[in-house]
Order: sequence, then structure tokens, then C-alpha cells
Amino acid sequence: MPIQVEITVGKKVSSEVDKHTWRTIHYEIKAITGVEDLAALETQKEKLENIIDKWLAVHTGKLTHSVPEAPEGPIPLSDIPDIDLGELEDAGWQTYQKNSCKPGQAGWVKNPVEFTSWKDPPQVLLRLVKAIHKTADKKLVLGDMEYFLKSKFINRKPVKRQSAR
Repeated sequence: MPIQVEITVGKKVSSEVDKHTWRTIHYEIKAITGVEDLAALETQKEKLENIIDKWLAVHTGKLTHSVPEAPEGPIPLSDIPDIDLGELEDAGWQTYQKNSCKPGQAGWVKNPVEFTSWKDPPQVLLRLVKAIHKTADKKLVLGDMEYFLKSKFINRKPVKRQSAR
């Protein structure tokens, strides 16, 4: 049985007009929707965010790096974008203490979908975000690392392997 939920989603973008002036545009959408579970609620939230992103694109003079909606059911392998692990490793990962990550170390990097002012984000990060959004649990294991979205960032952590006994 669906439950009625009220969602309010807001986003803003600020840009420097001149040395002493900034312009901020803020949009907010409030929606009442019926959802079956948290995954459906997350999908509704993402749809509202994409609407606001399109509105903000008019003011930023460029399109945002929008992510397509996650489809229902299993994803065919042909729909997962090719992601070069070496290129991904070189994408500017930071430790949680804001130092450069070593290979295989937990860390974070800005999500280019959220940081729309990032003029030329690494394409591998855009492909990674798209692939993460296609998973049911919004987590993706590639090699020895698990990648997931948190707030406005892409996070990674080493995969815990069970040893064979």
C-alpha cells in the first residue's frame, strides 16, 4: 500500500558577476507523491532534481551533467559504460583528511553531476555516476573498490573480501 509523502527539493547556483557581486538563483519544488518504498522515494527525488537542473541550466549558460533515471529490473551488461580503472584511479581522489589518495585507498571526489560549475570534468567520472545510478542499491564494485554516491560526492572504499578457508 503506497504511503503519501511530501518531498521538497531545492537547489541553487551562484555565479560571480564581477569582483564584488555574486548572483544566486534558487529553485525549490514541493511535491506530494505516493511511494511503496525508499527506492521509489529516491527515484521521485532524482526526477525533481533533474527538473531543477534544467531550470538552472538556463542561468548558468550550460547544460548540467544530468544522469538518466534508473530503469527497473536487471541491467544488461551492454548498458554499463566502459570504465578504465587506471583512468578512474587518476581522477583526483582525496582522503577524508583532504590528502591525495594512494591507489586502493578510501576517499572521495566531487560528483560532476552536482558540481555543475566544473567546466571539464573527467569523462570517466560522468560514466561512473551513470553506472552507479543504474544499480539497484546505488553502489558499484569495480576491481577492489566499491563506489557510491554520498551528498555531492562520489566515494570509494576497498571491498571487503572473505578469505577462503
